[in-house]
Amino acid sequence: MSDTSPVLSLPFIQPSQAQKHVTHNEALRFLDVAVQAVVLNRDQSAPPPAPVSGDRHIVAAGGSGDWAGHDGEIALFDGATWQFLAAQAGWQVQVLAEDRAVVFDGTGWAGQVPDLNNLDGVGIGTGSDATNRLAVAADATLLTHAGDGHQLKINKAQGSDTASLLFQTGWSGRAEMGTAGSDDFTIKVSADGTAWTTALQVDAASGAISLDAGTAAAPALGFGGDAGTGLFRAGADELGIAVAGAEALRIDSTGKLGIATAAPTKPLDVNGEAIIRGTMTVSYANGGAITMADTTNGGYAQIGSYDGRLIFRADQGNTESNTNISFLIDAAEVARFGTDGALGLGTSSPTEALDVNSDAVRLRGSRTPASASASGSAGTICWDADYVYVCTATNTWKRAALASW
Repeated sequence: MSDTSPVLSLPFIQPSQAQKHVTHNEALRFLDVAVQAVVLNRDQSAPPPAPVSGDRHIVAAGGSGDWAGHDGEIALFDGATWQFLAAQAGWQVQVLAEDRAVVFDGTGWAGQVPDLNNLDGVGIGTGSDATNRLAVAADATLLTHAGDGHQLKINKAQGSDTASLLFQTGWSGRAEMGTAGSDDFTIKVSADGTAWTTALQVDAASGAISLDAGTAAAPALGFGGDAGTGLFRAGADELGIAVAGAEALRIDSTGKLGIATAAPTKPLDVNGEAIIRGTMTVSYANGGAITMADTTNGGYAQIGSYDGRLIFRADQGNTESNTNISFLIDAAEVARFGTDGALGLGTSSPTEALDVNSDAVRLRGSRTPASASASGSAGTICWDADYVYVCTATNTWKRAALASW
């Protein structure tokens, strides 16, 4: 029979052995070191200057002094001398200075690597639970690359489930982004963690972006520091623009644009005065026109063109009885076309086709008909230095001599 045990090489007490206590005590000293093995450190290669009985160390590489030739072994101070124990592969020792366990692999000591697969939970600075299997309490969490890019993947079982990032204040939700309840990407916000508003939604199939409807007071798309100005959904298929919390412009479902009106009736409907700082072109088929309407009585006036003609038009509408075209300068009327087409200059009540309220009429250019039968139209009047000529019928002229006084 062998004198030592097959695993730890502990000495056996032999039959008829004298001083059996020596062998027994030697085995106990060995077990005292190996069982529940704990060492002070493993980074020293020379014995400490004032060891205490029972101190244990793992001798670091390059052992010197009493530790020379014992690299990697467990050194035990028994109160008088150093005793050494060579570890076997698989031995585990707790290192107090490092607050960790190390394992001997047959050639050296290394920190024990736990099996981290299929854990029920991991808590870092806090505890995990059945729902929050990974919990971290820290100032920051860093996820970095291993040489190239890096992806954070949040996977769900099916489209109707939720895969999102939830931002909380005091464990109450305030914002959420992800695919919640569908495969569309959404950004939601909440003031109390109960009532949620979808601020933005991206359709999974088309990529189309949708915003919350918003209101004139709180537009869906606004500007930082100016909460009452921006875009909002004014109604079904209608777009509104708000300024200072009030609706300023609307495009209705038929494409009509209303400025300062929520119910435009024409492609461009301006409720108020308008200034055009530049050229305005009105074009339509054979012409175009600008209409000025009396919405109370139904009358209107137009300035436009048709087939190359400039047209001024006034219509009395339903109730107006004095339709005319007036020309004013500095708020004073200087000319008027009456309802019968008569033109009054200096009068608002012309009684003839041309009614001039003045003491003189001037024809600046002179003209002398070649003869009494010269070409002319009845009613034409002209003059030269000696005569005044009047065409009394087609190609028929008469004249009156002029004399000084």
